[in-house]
Amino acid sequence: MQVIPAINENDFAGVVARIQKCAEFLPPDGWVQIDAVDNIFTARSGFNSPEELGALRLGYGIELHLMVSDLDATLDSWLDALATATTGPKRAIFHLEVLTDPARVLTESRRRSIEVGLALRPETEVELAVPFLKDFPFVQILSVVPGISGQKFQPAMLDKVRFLREKSPDVIIEIDGGVNLEVAKAAKEAGVNIVVAASYLFGNPSPRAAYEELSAL
Repeated sequence: MQVIPAINENDFAGVVARIQKCAEFLPPDGWVQIDAVDNIFTARSGFNSPEELGALRLGYGIELHLMVSDLDATLDSWLDALATATTGPKRAIFHLEVLTDPARVLTESRRRSIEVGLALRPETEVELAVPFLKDFPFVQILSVVPGISGQKFQPAMLDKVRFLREKSPDVIIEIDGGVNLEVAKAAKEAGVNIVVAASYLFGNPSPRAAYEELSAL
């Protein structure tokens, strides 16, 4: 099972500190997910600075989870920042709920060699994602209310996973929110490829042991 640590912080200093913590257990080809959040799309405000993101110089893969309401106005800034933030692979995850111009998102992402993913809030019907699967072969099922770490996993989200897996056997499915060992096992059985974890890793006395435990599934 691929495991990606979620970095959901209030400011850039917190992002940097969490990345430094990840360096203690991530393999050289590992990924981190950096959350960009506002207090409109999400239940809280937090790190939301393309300029600071672009100042990073990592070797890990970066998955940028854009939980922002005004995607059209900020798209280029975020993609430019992500393009320079790492020498590793890059992926931007866009929420279906604010995706007004998918053609532009695809064009601008591909121009910068950035992979694309589609994210769904817990209350969003999974059927709405089906028309996008050809162009967005990566889907993140958000299994908690966006914005706050430490929430409890919503088991009904596994039904969305099963639906997507049946509709598209090749789609990469990631689940994000409330992940622990039990949840990760159930997610894998349902058809998930990637789990994103924050509290289970960083709240563990040994983040390395927790990461390896999940990765071994």
